[in-house]
Amino acid sequence: MSSAQNDSAASGKIAFYRFQKDPARFCTSRYVNKLDALLTFSGIKDIEYRPGNPLAAPRGTLPFIEVNGATIPDSELAYNTCIEKGLVECLDRKAGLNDKESATSFALRALVEQLGEMMVYERWIENWYLTRDKFLVVIPAIIRPPLAYMVDNRMRSTGFALLTPEERDKDLRDKIKAMATFIPKSGYILGKPTPTRIDAIVFGYITGISYTPDLNPKAATELHKYPQAESYRSRLAAEFWPNRKPLN
Repeated sequence: MSSAQNDSAASGKIAFYRFQKDPARFCTSRYVNKLDALLTFSGIKDIEYRPGNPLAAPRGTLPFIEVNGATIPDSELAYNTCIEKGLVECLDRKAGLNDKESATSFALRALVEQLGEMMVYERWIENWYLTRDKFLVVIPAIIRPPLAYMVDNRMRSTGFALLTPEERDKDLRDKIKAMATFIPKSGYILGKPTPTRIDAIVFGYITGISYTPDLNPKAATELHKYPQAESYRSRLAAEFWPNRKPLN
């Protein structure tokens, strides 16, 4: 364990490893933004943001956290572990979701996960060169083609890459429209006095798209059709991260 890890374990702080080096900025990753939102919405104040290296990270990706000497990968696993350790109360439990509301949240989460796969395709397949030059400058050149091949195989395994461009574009439009239907002009998605897990998931996705519209121009264009989406993102950012720098 490094000295930085020892410091985190000794203090009980949550060390949060992400792609973004500047702690005053949001991240391009929807998963990083999602976990950031889950922890922050849950009232965690003592978060130490640290730049992470995905090649050295558990499971080979970011985000991951360190708390009480334990290293925990994956946004869902990290948050669930914080719940199990009594560090936070589950947002959905705190909000008192009933069975129907929980089912709605579950369905919306599945929708946003599909949008997330489309986000990956648009970045890493359709806009490979832009994404490569933005994110992979520190990655050895010999590793880049295999990475592109892995992403392409992943998209083919889901069936999304097998669709025609017109079918993919329509699927994106339909799913963003469906998500936007649930985004309120004020308050939170399920109408509770406090945010729930689906707020963190939707916020993470919108923030990731809004941070790099050049890498996801189609998704950014579709989101722009629904002003409540950007209003929702900026409203939550101002409420929970008042000192964060604006995206642009």
